[in-house]
Amino acid sequence: ENIFERATIGQLSAAPNQWKTWVMWHKAICIATGRKVFDRFDTDKQNVLIVNEEDTEMLLKERSLMLLGEAEDIPVYIHAEKGIKLEDRAVKQLLKEAKEKNIGVIIFDSLSVIHTADENSAKEMSAVFEQMKKFTREGITVLFTNHHRKKSLKKWEKDDLQEQVRGSTVINAVPSGHITCEEKIQGGEKFIIIRQAKLKGAKK
Repeated sequence: ENIFERATIGQLSAAPNQWKTWVMWHKAICIATGRKVFDRFDTDKQNVLIVNEEDTEMLLKERSLMLLGEAEDIPVYIHAEKGIKLEDRAVKQLLKEAKEKNIGVIIFDSLSVIHTADENSAKEMSAVFEQMKKFTREGITVLFTNHHRKKSLKKWEKDDLQEQVRGSTVINAVPSGHITCEEKIQGGEKFIIIRQAKLKGAKK
């Protein structure tokens, strides 16, 4: 509700080590259990498939247990460090698995490691997103994490939220929804600041 639309592509971006995977895990757990995201936004309860090419299965398990508080049998399926790329053969296999497991949401963590395209090429990145659209055409929601560029485009001011994402403008143009996350220390406490950069289907 008011974050990402069903059967569209959504992006969660941030600088390195700014809790992207944690936030996406929180979303996955909420969607799989029907809980509210951030204790505020309603979800449609659906099975979730996570393709994570950056972390080990053990690390993902530890994070899920920390977020859940205790072991729970929830419909979240994981592929960790299997060398999956968004190419015809792999996508065909993932679509088959999604159908067998009644997957409603697939999460790719992160964009930079699930393709071999030049991320600065609009043509090559369009081909990557065309692979993602094979899932949305089957009614599956696609979410992916992405990194911000190391330096601002404008040295004298901070970039617009969407301009912070590195690579081709296609990466921002295609997704229907886009949020960012950033760590902030305030009063000795750690907070994760969530900002909404884009939402095509409803008011942000």
